[in-house]
Amino acid sequence: MSNFETASQLFIRDGDFLNFTRQYDLSIPQPLVFQKHNFKVELLAAGILLLEPKSLITTTDIIISTGIHGDETAPIEMACQCIADIILGKQDITCRILFIIGNPIAMNTGERFIDENLNRLFSGHYRTIPTCYEGRRAETIELHVNAFFNQHSITQVEAPQTPNDAQRRQRYHYDLHTAIKGSKYEKFAVYPFREKGNWQSQQLQRLYALDIKTIIFGNAPTTTFSYFTANVFDANAFTVELGQLRPFGQNYGLDLTKINRGLRRLMAEKPLVLQPFDNKDFHLFQILCQITRRTKNFRFHIPADTKNFTSFPVGTLIAEDQDRQYITSLPNEAIVFPNMTVQIGHRAGLMVLPTTV
Repeated sequence: MSNFETASQLFIRDGDFLNFTRQYDLSIPQPLVFQKHNFKVELLAAGILLLEPKSLITTTDIIISTGIHGDETAPIEMACQCIADIILGKQDITCRILFIIGNPIAMNTGERFIDENLNRLFSGHYRTIPTCYEGRRAETIELHVNAFFNQHSITQVEAPQTPNDAQRRQRYHYDLHTAIKGSKYEKFAVYPFREKGNWQSQQLQRLYALDIKTIIFGNAPTTTFSYFTANVFDANAFTVELGQLRPFGQNYGLDLTKINRGLRRLMAEKPLVLQPFDNKDFHLFQILCQITRRTKNFRFHIPADTKNFTSFPVGTLIAEDQDRQYITSLPNEAIVFPNMTVQIGHRAGLMVLPTTV
C-alpha cells in the first residue's frame, strides 16, 4: 500500500482533513472518492474537498474557505473539525459543500503566503503576474469553484433540469480569515461590492445570527475571493474576520461558538433564528478610500499596534509615501487592515466611515 493510500484510509476512518492536507499540500497523486453515511466525498485537489448528499435533491451550495492566508489558523481548525464530524456521522448535511484550504503550503510553513498574496489574485488577476505558486493555486481554486456552482445536476438525477435551476439555487460563500492586527470589534465581515445588485438585509441578519455584527460594505470591484464568487456566480459571499491570527493550537481564547453552530445549521439546512433588521444592532461602515503602498519609502504615522476600526481626529496624518500624504478630513474616520509591510502596489489599509442602510 502506498503512502497516499495509507493516508487516505486514515482520513476515511478519522476525517482528519488538516493532517491529510499537511501531508499532501501541493498535489495529490491520484483521485480519492468514497462514500460515508448518506453522502459522497471527493478530494478534488490538495486542500479542496467536495461533499454531496447521495440521494437528496439539493437546492443549496455552500463554500467554506479557510487558509487563503496560510497563517490564519483558527478558521482552518474550525472547518476541519466540522469535516471530521461530518465524516464520523456527528454532523448532518443536506446540501452540497465545498471545503477549501486555500494555501496549504503557506499553512505548513506558518506564513501568510509564499510568493504572492492569494487574496489579490482572483477574477483572473493571477494572469497578470509572473508564474508562481499562488497564481497557479488561484487558477485551480477558480476552476473548482466554477465546476461546483455549475455542475450541481450530477447529484440530482432524480429531477429534470431546467435552464433556470442555477438561478433558483441558494449559493453561499463564507471566506473565513483572522486579522493581522487586533480589532475594536473582534469579528467583522466585508460585504463585497455587487455589480448587479444591492446589499440584502436578510444576509445582514444571517451574519448577525453568526455573531458577525460589524460589516464593511465594499465600494468597488476587487480581486478578492469573495468578490469573485459574489459577482461571477451571484453567491451570497463574504470575507469574514474571526479575531486576530495565532499559531495552530493557540486559538483557545477565541470564541467561535456561534458561527460554528450557525454554519453547521446551514449545512443541514436548518433555519437560523433571524432578528428583524435594525441598524442599531450593527456597526456598519462604508469605505472612504484605500491607502496603497506605492514605494519602499511608505510609512505610517500611527502606532504599530493600532487596532482595526481605530478612529482619528480630523487633521491626523495617517500615512505618507514620498510626496503623498493621507490626512483625515472627516469626523470618525477609522482605519482597517493597517499593514505597512505589504508588497509595493498593494493595499496598506482602508479608511472607513460609519454608515447606515
